[in-house]
Amino acid sequence: MAINVKEIMDSIQLTARTENDFGERKPYSTEYSSRRINVYKEQPQLVIMGAGSYGKKICSILSMEGLEDRIVCLCDNSISRQGTKYNGWNIYSPQQAYEKFPKAMFIITPKGFEDEMIRQLVHLGVDIEKISTFILAYK
Repeated sequence: MAINVKEIMDSIQLTARTENDFGERKPYSTEYSSRRINVYKEQPQLVIMGAGSYGKKICSILSMEGLEDRIVCLCDNSISRQGTKYNGWNIYSPQQAYEKFPKAMFIITPKGFEDEMIRQLVHLGVDIEKISTFILAYK
């Protein structure tokens, strides 16, 4: 009997999906992401570190969870993104974000650079307890 990996993976993704209060699919909804979102609901301020497509997806997810008012800004190491806005949120350098929001929780958007991002934030003075990694469960 041949095993079809794509069918198995599609089944796992389908099983992991739940619906929000409006009947919309939430493909990121896993036990892991639910725990992360519950932690973020306890934080008065959230900074998204990474203003690329991954960071924007996290902003969308948090907005769907009703946390858009807690996102105070995005930050990015790319100079071309700094000083711009995304959906009304300012995009700062990580240092500027920390200076403006020193008590915020920083949510990093890993894509292979999480160790560097964590080291950078700790070097700036961000408490390690205020750094969170959010790994999306889909592409």
